[in-house]
Formats: sequence, C-alpha cells, structure tokens
Amino acid sequence: MARQLALYYQTPLTEVDDIRIAVQQIVDKEKHPDLFYFLEHPDYLRINDADHLVLRLIKVAKEIWPALNELMTKHIICNEHVIFEGDGIVPELLAQRDLHAVRSLFLVDTKEHLHVRDVQRNRGKNYTGEDADLQAEFSSRFGAELEKQAIYHQFSVVKTQPLETLYDRVLHILRELPK
Repeated sequence: MARQLALYYQTPLTEVDDIRIAVQQIVDKEKHPDLFYFLEHPDYLRINDADHLVLRLIKVAKEIWPALNELMTKHIICNEHVIFEGDGIVPELLAQRDLHAVRSLFLVDTKEHLHVRDVQRNRGKNYTGEDADLQAEFSSRFGAELEKQAIYHQFSVVKTQPLETLYDRVLHILRELPK
C-alpha cells in the first residue's frame, strides 16, 4: 500500500525497518538491548507468547522513535513530502509530536490473511505449520494493539479486507484528513 501511495502522490517512501537497520549498525548493543532482541533471539516465536512479543516490538519502536521523529521534523521544516511505512510507527509515540503537517493512518489485517501473507513472503525462514501460526498470532496481536492505540489517539484505522478495495478506501480517508 505504501508503495502504491508513493507512486500516486509522487513522493519518496521510507521504510521504518530501513531506519532500524541503519541505527542497529551504529548503536551499542549493550546500551540498546531492546533494539537487538529479535536478532539475538531467532527462536523468539517459540520462547515467548504473542503478548510478550508485542511488548518487545513496541520497545523496538521506542528505541528508533528519536531518529524517526527527527526525520519527520526535518521533512516538515524543509516542506518535503515523504511517506513513512512500517510497524515501527506506534500511535502512542506519534501522538507525542506536533501533528499539524502529518497525515497518518494505520492498517489492520486479519490473523488469517497475515498467516497467508507470511507463508507467501517466507520472511527469510520456512514459516509453515506451527511457525506460521505463531507469527500470525503475534502479528495480529500487534495489529490489535496498534488499532487500540490509534483509536485512543484518534488516528484513522483501515481494515485491509476486502483487499480489492483497500487502495480506494485509503485514498478516500487520506483526502478527508486535515492537511
């Protein structure tokens, strides 16, 4: 969706995962252990329940928030449009900043669709059977947390299903948001 919006608006796309990867290259693991949890524990799906993993992913978002927030500020000051995409954007963090020049929405997917998508993407591993089930549970719980936070902070939430109408629904919402 983010790539389609970047094409539609003819604006750059920045994936928050890329920011995380860059930050991981320059910070001290000892001082920022939360940022490295998923790298240091490749078996994270099997050693944690989904709710604990949600908290872990939010801790990762909190670690990269200063860099992401600074990039947002830079783009606003320079009047440079950009789309930021990724699960590192957490509503409770986003709500802390001045949002006068920021339009945002959060996509929420079903557990079943997340399962299918993760198996198709393979995510660098063989996500089939139990692993795919665990990943889908984790992803759907994280989505539910983002949805809860987004509603609390009055951000737009869009259900991805039906997928065939998602693009049009997202464009409609973005057009309706204050500029």
